[in-house]
Amino acid sequence: MTERTVHNDTAMTFCGTKWRAIEMKEHETRRKIIREWLKLPKDQRRTEEQVTAFARMAVQQNEFDRSRRDPYEKVIAWLLPRINRS
Repeated sequence: MTERTVHNDTAMTFCGTKWRAIEMKEHETRRKIIREWLKLPKDQRRTEEQVTAFARMAVQQNEFDRSRRDPYEKVIAWLLPRINRS
């Protein structure tokens, strides 16, 4: 299989199996971080300040593939819609 470069919103990567592996890894990381966030008591996930503190910790504890988008910004985007969720 030949590898060709593909431009994407989140990263420049290769087509085929490598691309799917990267997508799956990010998907699992996203799910893990969201599960950890939702495990916190409700009073610890009410504000944007709590999201930013948690996001900093999550970025340090998890491995992210290189992309144009900052891992911290990705985590913030994943968690902000979940402020105050049960």
